[in-house]
Amino acid sequence: SPEAWLGRMAEALSGTDYQGTLVYISGGQVEAMQVFHAASHGRERVVALNGAPRELVRDGERVTCVGTAPAPLVFDGGRLAGLRPLAEVGRSGPGGDYLANLDDAVERVAGRPAVALDVRPRDAYRYGYRLWLDRDTALPLRAVLFDAAGEALEQLAFTEVEIGRV
Repeated sequence: SPEAWLGRMAEALSGTDYQGTLVYISGGQVEAMQVFHAASHGRERVVALNGAPRELVRDGERVTCVGTAPAPLVFDGGRLAGLRPLAEVGRSGPGGDYLANLDDAVERVAGRPAVALDVRPRDAYRYGYRLWLDRDTALPLRAVLFDAAGEALEQLAFTEVEIGRV
């Protein structure tokens, strides 16, 4: 069911080891990042691949930003802003804040088979998403955030990812 996929996604975001290249697009800006996520150790490292050299390392609750840029990538409190809201969407559960519909087509993202979900808010105070989840792990491989008019506000996608490896 779509709700089961969203629940698996929330678990995958916090409990899966992975590394890969992530592209984030918002407001005409494009950021490419190398992401390393070691769930078993509570560590995360993100290295900017374009723009000013910068890096963010999270070890448990401790966050360290290194680099010359005035802003630390697209992070908010040490968590990737684009992925963090997805965990909340996944935790909403049946009858929660979102309605989800599963697309029957299996697509590929970053060379991996992915299941597509359309996730719409039940109210006018939240944004909607189109998500592509890894078929094996439910890790989000691509996400598009939509406003109430259906316009894409931001997008993120892995161009390559290795799941189970850090």
